[in-house]
Amino acid sequence: MSFFKKLFSRSKKRFVYSSHPEDYGYVFSSETGNYYDPESVGDEDGIRQWDYDFPDNEDDLYNIKEYLDNNRGPWILTGYLGLWDGRHGGYAIVRSYKELMDAISVSGQSDTEINDEDGDLTIIVHHHDGSNCFTLRELTDKGRQWYENNEYSGDMNHLLEVPTYTRKIRFADKVFGKI
Repeated sequence: MSFFKKLFSRSKKRFVYSSHPEDYGYVFSSETGNYYDPESVGDEDGIRQWDYDFPDNEDDLYNIKEYLDNNRGPWILTGYLGLWDGRHGGYAIVRSYKELMDAISVSGQSDTEINDEDGDLTIIVHHHDGSNCFTLRELTDKGRQWYENNEYSGDMNHLLEVPTYTRKIRFADKVFGKI
């Protein structure tokens, strides 16, 4: 692909998960202080409200958990933390869904959004100081080998700089099918 085609091409962004009810079509009611499904208004069963204990988005998280726990990995999570004293970059090697959730969880977080953008899994976590933005990629065999030999060197930049050490996950294509 030529430089100009790549520069002006649109990325393919596919929704994977959100912790926010509005992303699932729910509307906030100032009367009740809760989110409701506008399509359920007038139903004989009553208005369907967002259930925080058993939310509609539970299946989306289950898809991510199943994928990460049942595929080879490990994965490298890179990104920036939006903190009170500015933005700070970092990375983490994750081997499971639990490790991913531990790495992205923030005290006081309000919303989490996960998308597949051109095959990379992107994660945005909003919290009281700002937003943390991450990209999750899979380590290739060469990347795994380099990581195992250099895990304690303290410098993982080389792992990110060599294109053959990581690859796109293509989560949405594998779980939901290609569009």
